[in-house]
Amino acid sequence: MHNEENIQAAKVAIGIFDESGNEIQCPAANKIQIMYMDKILAHIFAQICRQPGLSWVLSEIFSYNNSELYIEDGCDGTSLVDMGFVGKSFRQISKELKTSIALGIQKADGRILINPDYDETIFEYGDRLVHLALDDNEIKIRNSGASEEAYGKAVVAAQHEEEPYHIIILGWSHAIKDIVIDINDFAMPGSSIKIVSDYEGCEETNRDIFNRLENVSIEYIDKSPYHWEYVSNFLDMERELSNKENKKITNILILCQDDVEREEADRRTAVLLLNLRTYLNKYDRDNTINVTSEINQVEDQMLLQSAEINDFVVGDEIANRIMVQVANNTDLYQVFRDLLNDDGSEFYLRDIIDYVDINNDFTFEYVSDVALEKHEIALGWIHYEENSQDVEVRLNPKCEPICMSFKGNDYFTENDKLIVLAED
Repeated sequence: MHNEENIQAAKVAIGIFDESGNEIQCPAANKIQIMYMDKILAHIFAQICRQPGLSWVLSEIFSYNNSELYIEDGCDGTSLVDMGFVGKSFRQISKELKTSIALGIQKADGRILINPDYDETIFEYGDRLVHLALDDNEIKIRNSGASEEAYGKAVVAAQHEEEPYHIIILGWSHAIKDIVIDINDFAMPGSSIKIVSDYEGCEETNRDIFNRLENVSIEYIDKSPYHWEYVSNFLDMERELSNKENKKITNILILCQDDVEREEADRRTAVLLLNLRTYLNKYDRDNTINVTSEINQVEDQMLLQSAEINDFVVGDEIANRIMVQVANNTDLYQVFRDLLNDDGSEFYLRDIIDYVDINNDFTFEYVSDVALEKHEIALGWIHYEENSQDVEVRLNPKCEPICMSFKGNDYFTENDKLIVLAED
């Protein structure tokens, strides 16, 4: 569904709810998922906007290229009960999985617990495992429940103070309401968003909602986001203003305007990005400003890559990948909804040097144990090639033993990120 107001009507039409909004015991209810993708994509935009590189991670998770999410009750005809899962804590299960990474448990009553309490959450009869695996039927446990040798040297995590965000949005989309609300939810008080768009009715559309936001202030600029001469002058003024008020631009988000045809919007976005990259190469040499762009068609990715953009989101591609996985297992929609929601655990990119001393030998098993003590689930890493735009995203390194052990500083650098599932 693209219109949130139609969701309730759809539930009535399908027979899940009656006209009074009461749930009906519909035989087909557990086989039907009504997906409000605009809300999911808006949250993805908001998350990627503040976490450079997250788009690559989500693209991997929602694809079938490598490891993906599964909900399973056994492996190759052997139930999890017979494999000895019943009675074990989530912590025990996490440490015993040999080739996959546990994300949560689906209880017998259908509830899905993602990143639950590690010691209090016990696997019971009828429960199923939510895990990141190379393929289905990939549940393997270590002999006698023993973990891999976990060696390494921990470090004292750096304390990163949150600072207000000062975001410029170029363009207007019908999803902007959800994007701004999500940004407000994670932003520090004193944050700001300036929206540059000549979309008719831009300012009036969500004024009542935006005026009630607690953490961010909203300002509208009625100008075309595709008119580079104006945009460059606007950025010049913002730089001067930031020096006076100490409000440096932290993020630039480019949206495809609703009143522009899809192919034309991508073309305009590519031109805007090329100009923007030239501008930032001159005035933001330290790459402190994160640029995120929406793109309509996956075929136009090369245009954005040529602009050396930090992140881009192909909304239709992500939506299609999610729908394909949910079609195979309808319960996965609840998992994706929980992971892409403001509440509970979400995907985060952390500095790997805040978990382990990369100058000493260590294993991924050890890094996972360190993350576990922080109530986080380590899913893999992002490795940035030095002096290059190449990026390697590695999810579920457990499935590849060669990735398990690292010799002091022969691979990772201080720029690399650990991908974790955490509450904040």
